Amino acid sequence: MIRTACSNERKVPAVQIAAQIGVFNVRDYGATGNGTTIDTAAMQSAFDAARQAGGGTVLIPAGTYAVDTFLVVYGKTSISAYGATIRSVSTGTGLLRNFATGDNFPVYAGNSGITVEGGIWDGNAAHAGVGTVTGTTNVMSFIHARDITVRDVVIRNISSSHGIEFNAVDGGRILNSRFEGFKDNSAAQDRGFSESVQLDIARLNSSSIGEFDLTTCRNILIQGCYFGPSDRLGAAGRAIGSHTSDDNRSYDNIQIIGCRIEGAAQEGIRAFCWRNCVIADNIITGTGQTAILLAVSAPDQPTKSHSIVVKGNVITDCKTSGIRVMGNTGNRITGVVVSGNTLHNTSGNGIHIADAPGANVSGNHIDTTSSTGIYAVDSDGVTVNGNTILTPGSNGINIAGCTGAMVSGNTVRDTKSNHGIYVGDGTQRSAEVVVSGNTVRMPFTAGIRIAGTAKGCTVSGNRVKGAGPTQYGITLAATVTGTAIVGNDLSGSTWPAGNAIVPSTEPPRVDWSGGTTLPGHNLV
Repeated sequence: MIRTACSNERKVPAVQIAAQIGVFNVRDYGATGNGTTIDTAAMQSAFDAARQAGGGTVLIPAGTYAVDTFLVVYGKTSISAYGATIRSVSTGTGLLRNFATGDNFPVYAGNSGITVEGGIWDGNAAHAGVGTVTGTTNVMSFIHARDITVRDVVIRNISSSHGIEFNAVDGGRILNSRFEGFKDNSAAQDRGFSESVQLDIARLNSSSIGEFDLTTCRNILIQGCYFGPSDRLGAAGRAIGSHTSDDNRSYDNIQIIGCRIEGAAQEGIRAFCWRNCVIADNIITGTGQTAILLAVSAPDQPTKSHSIVVKGNVITDCKTSGIRVMGNTGNRITGVVVSGNTLHNTSGNGIHIADAPGANVSGNHIDTTSSTGIYAVDSDGVTVNGNTILTPGSNGINIAGCTGAMVSGNTVRDTKSNHGIYVGDGTQRSAEVVVSGNTVRMPFTAGIRIAGTAKGCTVSGNRVKGAGPTQYGITLAATVTGTAIVGNDLSGSTWPAGNAIVPSTEPPRVDWSGGTTLPGHNLV
């Protein structure tokens, strides 16, 4: 028997069928995607339906969706927006966040388990008659949450604040995404530092909702992303970073891997009060300040920043310095490794290490700096090993105020002023520094200079070759004491024989038995 449909047979609405399989299509809730109709309410209905169902996938099909206030995504929800553009058409709000007005969560207890995939999320910052948003607003915000993933998105044209803010987030991932364009629309024009991706702390005036319990971010991965200008706006002040902390608070287990950063107005990556961190294999060009900065809060606000690896990055045409590690007397940064990076044409120093005891700077290639190639100051036990430094504007390597530093196996060529390797005073004297096995060619003044009140240093097994403007092989300031200069090859150079080794007032030991008669066991 053939069954025919009765006219009164109930048909299940498409929206109900979709909900039964956990997919909530914003078009089924009335969104048009025509670029002019305000779709906020219709789209929010789809997000609310997913919440009522205990989670699911909110589907935003291809089209352009005009949004005039933040959409709120709740827990256990995925957003699929491949092919869609979601654009802010308000004057003061962004596009997506994981909290509603009046929400209040402690620690990581907010709406969690959220994934955003695909879509162009246009912050639509106003500039030169284009765009509507003039306020200081994030494009996306996730606060007091766990397990947040943003993948394959484009964040475009940020107004004064951030593309994505992770605030008190445990387990945040931003993968294969692009951040394009920023405009400082603040009345005071004081938001030039804003990060495309900000990691922040749940603190009053730093978080949009409570609790203000000083929870920081941890277990964050940012990988394979691009940061730079859009077709109408320049790059943000910083690509990735933090600028707020509190007493004894640090951001923990942060990984920035394989990103491309172009033209940030300030730093490319600013690791402020981070620990257990890897910054690796990024390409950074044209920053207005340091490409990669590790920094801490003021000496009177104790933080614990340690165990940070900066490796395999390629840095070109950056200002201030290529890589800076900036501790201070109250907040030294420990456990720093800067290795295998390639730096070309940096203003300032290539690598600058300050108040970072035990730092290891090894295997880096530094070509053309306006100042020193590697500068380590007030960092006891620093190791500078196996680096290649070409055409620095000042000293190739400068060790200042460090006790127990090791400078070994480095190659320095063609310093444009000063010395190949320099050891001198910082806020304290340098002491017991070992300069061993290095090759210095064509230094401007001296191959190796021990200066200030340096005490107990050893200079051994180095090869110094000079010609043209090079004046000296190894020189000691008059006030240097306790120096040993043994086994160095200073031959074949154009300086007078008396300039091969210039002693201090206290004669250095120059042979293996401790004798002080020049040249001792050195080849001149």
